[in-house]
Amino acid sequence: MNRMLVHHNIFYRVSLYALTLFAFFFAFPVNHIALAASLNGFVDGIGTEYGQYYLGGWACAVGQPGPINVELYVGGPPGTGTQIGTTYPANITSESGVAAACNSTGTNYRYMILLSASTVAAYGGKPIYVVGVSADGQTTGVLSQSGKFNVPTNPVSGAGLLTLTATPNPCIANPGSLCSTILNWNAGAVAQIWVQVDGQSNGSLLACGTGGATPVSWIQPNHVYSFSLYQASSCDPAGRIGSPIDLVSVRGVPFISGSPASCPATQAGVCTATINWNNYSLAQVWVQVDGQTNSTLFACGVSGAQQAPWIRPGHTYSFSVYQASSCASSGRTGAALGSFSVQGTASNAVVNLTAISQGGPDGYSITVAGTGITPGSTVAVRRRYSSSYANAAPYITLTEDWKVLNTYPNNVSQVVVDTSNANSQSLTFALATDEERTEFTLWGLIVTVENNAGVWSSIYIPPRTPDSPFSTDPLRSWGVELYELPDQLIQTNLHYQSTQNNTATYPQAVASANMLLAMNRKAVADAYYKGAKNISVFVPGFRPIAPTDLQAGVGWNDLVLWQSNPDLYWQKFDGVAAAVQRYGMSLNLRGWNDIQMFTALVSVNPASYLETWTNFMQNPNSKSFQLFEAYWGQLLTRYKDNPSIFMVDAPNEMNLGADLDLVTRCKQRWAGNANVQGLCATAGNYSSADLITFGQNLVAFFHSVDPNRKVGSGYALPRLDQYHLSLQPEWSPKGPDWTFDTPAQYVNMFVSTNMPYDIFDVHAYNSVTENIDGVSVSGLLQSLYGDQSIDPASAANMSLVTNAVQNLPGKSLFVGEFGDTDPATEPTEQFSKNLIQWGTQNQNLGGSLWGYETFQNTYMWAQPLPFQLEPGTHDDLMQVMAVNNRNLGQAIYTPAVPDKVPPQILITWPLDGSTVSSGQLVHIEASDDAGPVKEIDVTLGSGTNYKLTTWPFEFNLVAKDLPAAGITESLTAIAYDMAGNAASDTISITSSGK
Repeated sequence: MNRMLVHHNIFYRVSLYALTLFAFFFAFPVNHIALAASLNGFVDGIGTEYGQYYLGGWACAVGQPGPINVELYVGGPPGTGTQIGTTYPANITSESGVAAACNSTGTNYRYMILLSASTVAAYGGKPIYVVGVSADGQTTGVLSQSGKFNVPTNPVSGAGLLTLTATPNPCIANPGSLCSTILNWNAGAVAQIWVQVDGQSNGSLLACGTGGATPVSWIQPNHVYSFSLYQASSCDPAGRIGSPIDLVSVRGVPFISGSPASCPATQAGVCTATINWNNYSLAQVWVQVDGQTNSTLFACGVSGAQQAPWIRPGHTYSFSVYQASSCASSGRTGAALGSFSVQGTASNAVVNLTAISQGGPDGYSITVAGTGITPGSTVAVRRRYSSSYANAAPYITLTEDWKVLNTYPNNVSQVVVDTSNANSQSLTFALATDEERTEFTLWGLIVTVENNAGVWSSIYIPPRTPDSPFSTDPLRSWGVELYELPDQLIQTNLHYQSTQNNTATYPQAVASANMLLAMNRKAVADAYYKGAKNISVFVPGFRPIAPTDLQAGVGWNDLVLWQSNPDLYWQKFDGVAAAVQRYGMSLNLRGWNDIQMFTALVSVNPASYLETWTNFMQNPNSKSFQLFEAYWGQLLTRYKDNPSIFMVDAPNEMNLGADLDLVTRCKQRWAGNANVQGLCATAGNYSSADLITFGQNLVAFFHSVDPNRKVGSGYALPRLDQYHLSLQPEWSPKGPDWTFDTPAQYVNMFVSTNMPYDIFDVHAYNSVTENIDGVSVSGLLQSLYGDQSIDPASAANMSLVTNAVQNLPGKSLFVGEFGDTDPATEPTEQFSKNLIQWGTQNQNLGGSLWGYETFQNTYMWAQPLPFQLEPGTHDDLMQVMAVNNRNLGQAIYTPAVPDKVPPQILITWPLDGSTVSSGQLVHIEASDDAGPVKEIDVTLGSGTNYKLTTWPFEFNLVAKDLPAAGITESLTAIAYDMAGNAASDTISITSSGK
């Protein structure tokens, strides 16, 4: 190995240095790589001199003639590797090739770093990384070829005597005490040891000789002592030669310390202290309060730092560190090695909040009362953003888990302070943002009041009282299916994707997501006003149905936001959950395409990994089922014990796929599609027995997360051949047995497949011959069943299943979906009316009507959907629902007299921010709590007016009303109810000039 000379700002034997350095490092062309915007550099390799290893290379700030520094790391780059020393100058003479790479005329860009014997002993074999550091210390970058060279594993031949070590290191002592360490060194010739303290430039001679064991008994805590071994011509200080041939740093650390020692209480009445401890082996830290004889185990470890967030005024907390054989409380041994005390001190807070109330026309006005509230007080509203929420309590300790949502300063007119009562003052303000209102409705808030003297106090506000009391028996109530929630989450996904990809679709995705959320809230309010008592919503979405949905250029993944940012995803769902809870309605959370979605999500590349619907159904350890558990586990954890959620069921109508040859049907269904293999890659068959086992696994998981949550099946009424087909499936060698079941067999299949669930959640429609739409499972599966897929929702079959459930202890029946699929009855919804009345009078049933406010006349659908409802259509059916809910004892909304509630209005098309042309459809959704909307006045800009008096509320823009191309104007719609109450919605549109 070639030899090269170490440097330390002064260079000796320049001719040897230049010769050996160039021979070893510069036999190759000068290589360079762009680092941070202003740095460049290279790691050349490792050489030896004086029996020591040295690392060489070059580094510079591009375009700067002056030198920079470098840092040395072993085992990995900064963040994962260990730094050796501090910084080293890159200021050795460099050649013209380096200057060219640095785009500079400078001549001093090379560095050489000693790899000491202790470094070799401790880190031998680990990769070496060198980091360039700009002159101002603001820019860093890893040099090229970092990681290519390793720390040598053996000392240089003949260099075994050139060593310097320190034991112990670090050196641990109590505060105010000293620690002792021993320097062991061998030089083989006269050598000197010098010491520097805390990096000071001046040092002092400590020892001289050829070696030995030198005790150092004056190591103080919180200081660093650098010991350097030099070759020497004599023991005179002037006899020191050259640069260090070895060095070691000893750090003095206390056994235990902390901060602050005097801990003042915050607005929450407590203070947080941080306790640090160090030991050579396992240790325990115990805390004792106010000198009491008993103490409590606080922390355990060789060393560490732990917060004590419960320091209270007027108390003294003594923390002591002990040797330990384990982290169990019984593992403490011997006497205390050291102690540190924290004194809790009082704050100046004099505000004392004692009472809270909610009010205002919409229930979002908050009043807090107490003492010390002064004019000019400031209000801060906080919410807890972690997944677990504190139980309601009169007072809550503020911790880092509580995030400030909004601050109302003293100059905001919303804050009204009443100081007329000398013994108790009050402060009233209105929650201004959707996020605050959502958090208040679902979980409550923390309100912190700071008076004009700068002192404060906090109080917990329990969740908003619902407008109507929650049902004591939601399974005996009638409600509606809210179909738009998945669309809102999907548009939010598109919003997120557009943000990430910075595409032109971003503004429209934002507008669509906002409009859909507003539509969901409006639909919930409409359902409440019209007499519904429960709401069912689909949660995960609809796609992907197969890996082809996830291919490049398609990106059809309704759960991309959940996968990328679950906190943001669930916050978007909170808005709808809060709307349901606000009105005291009951919520059923439903799955839809889960079997297809989750198998597709884990089978993005089917050639390398593939799971089918069979895996999902049969194997609870499959990746698809585990991903399913992750999604639903987060949902159930977030809303655990939520008073509005009365049931969850997932996935949807899977009993209709049992015992059918879904693999073959899929290939037949997509036979003309070039992507048939991809579309059917995850298709799989499952039996009725698999369906039962799956139900047992699903319910066990749901109950493990939320033991009190009822789980429904979400199944359709059985096919008329399901029992026979379970014995002879479609894929059997004999072929399928399509024989219709007897009533007893029909009931047997219904009970056995639903038995794992708490609630027999059935779906019933009135068409007995329909073969695909409206009766089958979700997504792709709807197209697979053929003529045998029938849904016999006759009164006779409903009676069979209801009678069967009544005889099963602990089981309940709920009609999770129903509607008029028969074209003959759909205009009058007669089947749905009959089912509601029959269920109420004869069976004491409840259910959810499919489907409510699904954008009949907007961009969402090319034409109106069958058996769907929105205000202005089928209000007679909603009246039947309201009457029967009252008959079941449910508390139903009754309009006030006189009517003071304004109507609801929303422009659903075009989207806010759209560019429009002549002929553009404008569609408006409007409704009122007490009856029909009287009229809607629409204004474009400052001039054109349109008046709408009948549903659907829509019209087409005409060319003469549009401004010039590129001009943006507002489009405002104002709805009036029969009592003269008004409400409005406004969007902006830009004219295309066409």
